[in-house]
Amino acid sequence: MNSYKKKILEARKQVLKLTIEQEKQIIEIYSKASSKLIDDILDMPDSRTKTHKIDCAKIINNYTKELYENLNNNILENTWESSYIQRKVILDFADQVAPNRHISDRLKNNITKISDNAVRTLIAGGYYEDGKTLSKRLWNITKENGKNIDTLIKTNIAGGANVRTLANELEKYVNPKKRLVSKSFKAGINSYKISYNAQRLARTSITHAAAETQIQNAKRNPFSLGLKWNLSASHSARMHGKQDECDDREGKVYKPSETPLQHPNCLCFFTEEVDTEKAIKELKKWSNGASNPKIDKWYGEEYTPKDISNKSTKTIARVDNKNGKIKISNIYLLNK
Repeated sequence: MNSYKKKILEARKQVLKLTIEQEKQIIEIYSKASSKLIDDILDMPDSRTKTHKIDCAKIINNYTKELYENLNNNILENTWESSYIQRKVILDFADQVAPNRHISDRLKNNITKISDNAVRTLIAGGYYEDGKTLSKRLWNITKENGKNIDTLIKTNIAGGANVRTLANELEKYVNPKKRLVSKSFKAGINSYKISYNAQRLARTSITHAAAETQIQNAKRNPFSLGLKWNLSASHSARMHGKQDECDDREGKVYKPSETPLQHPNCLCFFTEEVDTEKAIKELKKWSNGASNPKIDKWYGEEYTPKDISNKSTKTIARVDNKNGKIKISNIYLLNK
């Protein structure tokens, strides 16, 4: 096994480790949020006044807001980290094939710019048909969590539950470490599922950040032979022996411009097929004056990032202290 393939496998291990660590982090975020929510519920009086309803709305919306913000920061950080892991392989390739440091530095500078913009475009929803940003997807998930909590609280209050009973019932839903199902839950609401959609989005973001870093760089690398689809080691177990589109793609080498992104929750990955020996020889000839328009473009082209100036990149949530309602606004990323 050559050094390039070793680096590919090492990067794959690091991305898988990142995914596993993120799963633990998200469970912890939900667990801490649930503890605060229960404490706030226990501090409420047992009265059923208008003020009580507003206080209840504040508690739910503050929970939703803080949960969203903590998850958003975590998922963004890990999305970028996934790209950093993957781009190291590409940067090492540039070091391996470049005939001198000057050429290597120029190529690596372009690779870094391409990789950074790939992540920004991913966060802004630029690679998806529905155009939804990462923040918007996450906000929809946490908003649904808050809605389910509101339903659960109203159901228990209508049944005459006091604050302590309500808190006990609520903890069964909001704390994913409890893994219980309450009799007062409506169909589809249980602690098994509260963090599932956030976990699904987080796993997908890590996978797609690594994939788009590869795809966007491969499009510009004249020595790229394509991207090979590899099934994850856990594919069969995760599919319970069934097959899906990934099985049809296994082992296929796609042109960079025709490479399909993995489906949500997918752990399959790409390995870029490159002709390293050819790259070394042609770059050496090119550095000595031989004509090679493809290398000219790869080396000399000023990289222009994709225009995402009209895409919001972060959803901001604020809770009104007077009425307990939540307000939403967006931050836009302008290309420089």
